[in-house]
Amino acid sequence: GLGLHFGWSADRWPAVEMPPKQGESVSTADVVRGILRHDPAALARVIREPQNTWSNLAFVLAGAVVWTGTARRIVRAAAGGLMLTGLGSFLYHASASLAVRALDVGAMKVYFGLSAIVALVVLRPAWRAAAERHAVTLTAVMLIAASLITPIRGLKVAGFRPFDIGLLTLVSALIAASALVKTAFAAKKPGPWIWIASSTALIAAAATFQIGDRPGGWCWQPGGIIQGHAVWHLLSAAAAGIALTQLN
Repeated sequence: GLGLHFGWSADRWPAVEMPPKQGESVSTADVVRGILRHDPAALARVIREPQNTWSNLAFVLAGAVVWTGTARRIVRAAAGGLMLTGLGSFLYHASASLAVRALDVGAMKVYFGLSAIVALVVLRPAWRAAAERHAVTLTAVMLIAASLITPIRGLKVAGFRPFDIGLLTLVSALIAASALVKTAFAAKKPGPWIWIASSTALIAAAATFQIGDRPGGWCWQPGGIIQGHAVWHLLSAAAAGIALTQLN
């Protein structure tokens, strides 16, 4: 991130996303007039959305904590996916570019795929040995799949978008939730339930901030001291780290 800050120039980023999806780089003067566009001063910065950008280090930190806390290869793969998500989102928010957003979305799909495998192994323990043995191959498959489906994520089949990031998020979350509940029941003690409740509360709060930071939302504050999308990053990174740790 520091290398980007000192070794890059703002005019080298691809075209910005229009209209802006988050409020941090929006022109407050234009909002008053009912116009939604990026602030020229923000576009002149190398890091165009500072809070939304640097808050992605939470995903890198959470992934690193999970990585160092396990010897399981498939869990480490998912932790790597979490760190990759932080990197993709970092570049997207630094650039505020639609083209770079594909890196953000693609990285999330890699993470969701690998974390779903971790959860499925908990639900089907017989798959554990195979998942450990083929962790590298599974990671490569997820990377290739994400690179293929991300460019066509808007594709509709009979009015349905099978590659939509929202749908993939929901499916992955449901699989993970099922595995977490199974883990808690198997433990027969309150500790896992407390962690599950904590992770659930964090992701619910994170989603509230993420939705609220859209134009006109309850915490959408162009130029504000606290950005809802940055809070979403912090809370969802913590929730993901807790979930992976409990599924380890």
